[in-house]
Amino acid sequence: MIISVAQAASGAAHEAIPFYLDTSFWVSVAFIIVVAVFARPIIRVVKNATAQRAERISKRIDEARQLKDEAQALLAEYERKFKNADEEAKAILDRAYINAEKLKKEAEEKMNLKLARKEEQAFDRIQSAEQNATDEVKNYAIDTSTKAAIDIIATKIAPNTGAKMLEDAIKDLPAQLAKKAS
Repeated sequence: MIISVAQAASGAAHEAIPFYLDTSFWVSVAFIIVVAVFARPIIRVVKNATAQRAERISKRIDEARQLKDEAQALLAEYERKFKNADEEAKAILDRAYINAEKLKKEAEEKMNLKLARKEEQAFDRIQSAEQNATDEVKNYAIDTSTKAAIDIIATKIAPNTGAKMLEDAIKDLPAQLAKKAS
């Protein structure tokens, strides 16, 4: 139609033909009929394709949301596990420190007891050694004084007097032993 108007304006020199006899008119009508006939199915196909695509996109969005929700749930779970693991690690460290302190105290107590026993044993050994040394000195003094007394008696006292002194010493021996025992 636009074409026929343009031709009519430019072709005023041409003869005027009624519009229904003009081929351009019928080409335009045929074009409109073809478009009208095929437009409905084409629009329907385009609509269906668009709807299907929209549905696929909607499904993908739903899947993405589900994946996002699952990821957030996993993240929350792992954060909770991490927090629990951190707390558990702190608790383990605290127990380890407490156990270490306890073991340290026990070791110190055992060492102190062992040192006390060793000190007591050393003290007992020293006392025993002192007693042995004192006894040895006493025995040596007794032996030496006895030998000196025997030498003095043998050189200065007559044989009769020595026998009498020996008898007196033997008689006096139980009294001297009783005196030492008390």
